[in-house]
Parts: sequence; structure tokens; C-alpha cells
Amino acid sequence: MESRELPSAGPIPGDEPSHDVALREASGEKSPCGSSDIWSCGHCESLCEFLAGVSCAEVQKAAQKGCNRCWIIAEAVRALVEEYKPNQDEDWIGRIELCLEDDVPGMLSCWQKSCSWDVFDWKIQIFVEQSTSIAGELPWLPIMRNITVEGAPEDCLQFASEALQKCVHEHERCHSDSSLRYIPKRLLDVDTEGIVKIIDNAPSSVLQGTKYAALTYCWGPQSVIKHEMLNKTAQDLKEMAEGPGVPVEKLPRVFQDAIKTTRSLRLQYLWIDALCIAQGDPEEWKTESLKMQQVYAGAHVTISADAASACNDSFLEMPHRKFRQSIDIGKGRFGSSIFARLSNLRFSPDGQLNFEASARAPEYKVHFRGWTLQESLLSPRLISFGFDQVHFSCAKRGLSMEGGGRTSYKQFSLDKLRQQWLQLGSRRQSSSRDSNDKLFKVWRDLVEEYTRRDLTIPDDTLPAISGLASQLQQHLNLHSSYCAGLWKEDFVRGLCWRHDWYNSRKRTPPTKSPSWSWVSCPRQVGYPSSLRADQLLAELVSLDPDPELASLHGAVKDREFGHVDSMEATIEGPLLDVVLRIEQAGEICIESVPACGLPPEDVGSVFWMDNWKESSEGVPAVILQPMREGFPDILKQGGGMAHLLALVRDESELLHDDMIERSWDEVCLVLVRSTTMSNTYLRVGFCITYTYGEDDEAKMLLNSWVAKWERKRITIV
Repeated sequence: MESRELPSAGPIPGDEPSHDVALREASGEKSPCGSSDIWSCGHCESLCEFLAGVSCAEVQKAAQKGCNRCWIIAEAVRALVEEYKPNQDEDWIGRIELCLEDDVPGMLSCWQKSCSWDVFDWKIQIFVEQSTSIAGELPWLPIMRNITVEGAPEDCLQFASEALQKCVHEHERCHSDSSLRYIPKRLLDVDTEGIVKIIDNAPSSVLQGTKYAALTYCWGPQSVIKHEMLNKTAQDLKEMAEGPGVPVEKLPRVFQDAIKTTRSLRLQYLWIDALCIAQGDPEEWKTESLKMQQVYAGAHVTISADAASACNDSFLEMPHRKFRQSIDIGKGRFGSSIFARLSNLRFSPDGQLNFEASARAPEYKVHFRGWTLQESLLSPRLISFGFDQVHFSCAKRGLSMEGGGRTSYKQFSLDKLRQQWLQLGSRRQSSSRDSNDKLFKVWRDLVEEYTRRDLTIPDDTLPAISGLASQLQQHLNLHSSYCAGLWKEDFVRGLCWRHDWYNSRKRTPPTKSPSWSWVSCPRQVGYPSSLRADQLLAELVSLDPDPELASLHGAVKDREFGHVDSMEATIEGPLLDVVLRIEQAGEICIESVPACGLPPEDVGSVFWMDNWKESSEGVPAVILQPMREGFPDILKQGGGMAHLLALVRDESELLHDDMIERSWDEVCLVLVRSTTMSNTYLRVGFCITYTYGEDDEAKMLLNSWVAKWERKRITIV
């Protein structure tokens, strides 16, 4: 598309133009050809003010009066609106509000409001390439890589290779002792074009410290090739290893792309679970799946097939890359290329580009697969192939994108968790309580991310993060036993999970698991944000069977991180008997709150029932799982006797009478008592009992009330 040239004029009346050209001439530099002398004005400087918006119409007027910076901004908006036509209204473009983001150079936010709501909201990147003559002359324009459709996938692979080599040669923090690198049971030799050879006994067949890439991907729905791959036995793989090699064209598309990527990274060996573990052999799978930590932590780099929703999809095709193409808006006016392109891509359910504020960024199915979280967090270097571009991440630099700019919130939060995890490797051992507390907080963050994912085999819930648990245990300053997804030294805070109200995604938990563990919850879980260690009200007395005893025996040590059918937790803490009532709309409340010295209207309770999906938008509440035999089904019965076990005191902020007030909270488990076993309870939910106020009187009254609860030692199954 040709860029439109707007007429230049003198300074804008009432503004203070900045004659940057005079400074350049004084230093012997020349201004870009064809432009006026005005490089900024009051309008474009206002664009940089936090949350300030300037209408596109005003920027257009300033551009017509000679401000080059306004011209670049206005032309970027005009060119992209003309290209993608987000709205057919002729006057629409003038009503767009603009703002330059101060944390990302060259990032222009564009939005339009209606009745105070953002109707349209998108971002534009304005940039120059390194080779452009104008690069460096305009400090507010970043230097970025131009993305083209014609260059894919070669451009993508070149970026990945350059990023990897830069990390290897410049990042001391990312280095590891190659002599200690783990060599998996099997590897794939991809050195021969068109053929992949399985190395059946890799530790004795390749040199010590050999570099290899690993692949993380998702299988997708059932298919013939998926069934074939997941049922290969050790004998099948042995026969394939003894043969002339497997033709690459006979493998799933994801595997083909991974082989091509590995070769472009100048690596000879690749690890893919389906060809390196006999998944049709239950005993081998049970043994080798618990070695995932070593495989991915030992890989030189991991290739993440984000854009492939199934094993027979290609992740190198990048279907959304065409929307990342840049438009040259500067050549005609300045004699030098200045590019503009869309930054945040969002799509309608039918796959069409959508500029509405309510539209969502595309999500990758690989990020909903349970096993891939461990695979991405353990990998020292990660190359992710998205729908439109490539991302590279390592311990030193964090996430870098082929096209630069800002990632989606989901990518950002996932990489933040990854950076926290990678820092464990360079962390010095500390004997402080704070040090362990920080690690336990990272674990709780990890659980929140992990439980938004699902697994083909629910009993893999704990094995799929066994490598992460094992690695974290190595960094705790005192040995802490791992207990079905919780840590013994952080057990009480680990109990404070609740299902996520705002995420309706259902996950399938194992058939059997302890009710106190988040593993048993059929929803994504979350934790309260603070949970201070000095505010605990309950304590763990014992676990049965004791994981410490199991971990002392080498033959059964792997059980510590594997699936757990049952484990009894004996806990001592304040216990209150209550009668719960379930309203017709699905709301749960205490029948009558025992007197605590506070007005009844100043005491509240919020419930999150573990197997309960709350009603919303006319959809009635539903029970997600049947009640365990031998315990009263209070959800099905519309209420009944329950018991609150106080765990932690907490503070939060509460919206009360249209004002934000401080809330004093008691974090509790909701339990029901067994009808067949003495002093035995089942977790059925989570509750916060609270009061509010700016003074400490309400806090003291609530604390003294909980202090009157009967302190009991009970067993939770």
C-alpha cells in the first residue's frame, strides 16, 4: 500500500513546536528529506501522558500544520484502518482516541468509547528496521524486525537460531555444565535429510554432554495417527531403531516441523515423547514419565508447538502472520521506511480479526494441556511458535518476540512464572524462613496456572508436575515432604485453595484423591494473595501414610511425587459447628451466625463449594461430582450440618456501600463429618468469614470470637 503524503505547514498556533532539526544541523546531521522542521508539538507530546487520550482528528490537524511526529501517527492509523476496515462509518476515524504507551516505545493505543465503555480497542506498532537510514534519528521510534508472510517459515527459523546463538554466547547465567547433562533413554537422530533414526540406548550411544532439543506439543482429538503413536511398545521402538530409519513424511506434521526446526538450529538430536518413550508399555511409561524433569531440564533448547492444535497440524504455517505485515508509511515523505502494523491480534469465534474491546486474544491449546506446564518451566531455553510469530525465552532475558513489542497478558503471566522458576537454578541456598516462604508462594502460583489445564488421563495430575515438585524440593533449605500436591512445611496455607469463580472451565480430577488436596477439585483453583505464616490458626499434626517414610526407601521414592489415592491429614485448629442453607438461586449461607459481639449486618461469609458450579445468567447451580460414600450430601439436600475449620487470619479490601474498606478475614475449610468413622471429616468447600472497618476494634472482636471456637484435633480424608 502506498502511503499518503499530507501537506506541510508552519508551526501550530498556540503550541510550542520542537525544532529538533536545528539540533541535528548543529551537530552536522541532516533532517530526513521531504519533511518539515517540526518534530513534536503539544498534541503528540500529550499522547505520552499517562492515560491521556488525544482524538485522532486533532492529531490529523496538527499533521496538516506541519508536525512530522503527528503525521507519522495519523498516517499509521489511517493506513491500518484503510487496510483492515474495523468500521464502515466515514467519520469514525476522527473519533478515535490515541495514546502513546510509555513502557513500550512506538506502541500506540487506539480506542473509541460509547457510554463510557470501550467499544473498539487495539494497538499499533510504529517502528523502523536496523538497516533503515532514518534509524536512530527518531529516538521515540524503536528498531524492530519486519515480519513478512513471504519469509515464513525461514524468517522464523532464522530469528530462533539467532536468539539461541546469542543466548549461548552471551548469557553466562544460562550456561550449564555439559558434562552433567542428562541423556534420555532414547533420542532421535535427525541429521539425515528425510529420515529420522531412533537411538534405542542413547546414554551408551552418544557422547557425554551431547546437546539435544526437546518438543512440547498437544495431541488434540482422537485420530488414527495419535492412536498409533500412543500404543507403541518397547519392542516396536526397538524394531524401528534397528531398521533403516523412519521416513519423516510418515510422521505427524508437528513432528515434521520439529525435525526441520532442530536441523535449522544446527542440532543433530531431538527428543519427542511418543518416539522416545514406549507409551503403549505401562511399566516403561510409569518409569520414564517421572524422568521428565531431567529430560526437559537437560535439553539444550525446547521447541514449543503453540500454533498446532493437534498432532497433525503444522506450527510453522502461522495462519495469523498475514495480520502482522507492516505498511511502509514513511518512504514517500521522508525517503526512508517507517513501518506500522497491528500489535494485539484478537479474533471472533469464526476466526475473523476483531477490533472490539470484548474480543479475546487467541489461546493456544498447548497451554491447556497439563504436561506442557512442566515441560516449559523446566526448559532452560524455550522457542515458542505462535500463530503469527516466534518467541524466545531464557533465564537471562525473559520473553523476546520476533516482531518485538508486548505479549498478551496470558503469555506475559506464563513467562513471569517461568522466570521465577528458572531463577531457582541460580538461587543460593538460604536458611531463612522467608526464603522457603517465597518458594512456597511460587508453588501456589504454579498450582493456579496448572489447574486451568486438563489431562487425558486424570491420574496423571501429580505425575505431570512431579519434575517441578522434585526440583523445588531440592531448593528448599530444609527437607520438606511433598504430600499430594502440598508441602508438609506449608501444609496449612496449602489447604487454602478455592475454586476460581471467574473461570468456568471444568477439569477432570482423578477418581480417587484426598479431599483436602487441590487435586480433587474439578475446577481451576486460586489462593488468597497474602496468607502470612505468622497468622496461622491451625497446625498439621500428622499424615498417614507418612510421605517421609515412603521417601526413605529408594524403591518407592517415586511414589512421593506420583499419584496418591488417599492420605489422611490430622489437623488441630479452631472448629465451629454451623448449619448451612442453600438458597433457591444457589447461594450458600449460615443459618444463624453465633454471637461474636459484632452487629449481624457487619459479619459476612463467602462460600466456595468444591463440587459446586454457581448459578450465573439464568443457568442454575449444578453439582459437578457425587458426594463420597459415608458423608452427608449437604449440596444435594439443600443444606445441613457442616463444620468450619479456621486456618489463617487474613486482610483484604472489600467494596462496601460503594466504598473500598479494609476487611478482616478468617480463612476456613468447610467440612462434613463421616456417618461411619469417628472424628473423620471430608473437605467440601472453602469459606471466608469477615468483618470490615478502618479501626482495629472489629478485627479484635472477630479474633476473640474465633478464639472461642472449640480447638479440636480431627482427621480429614
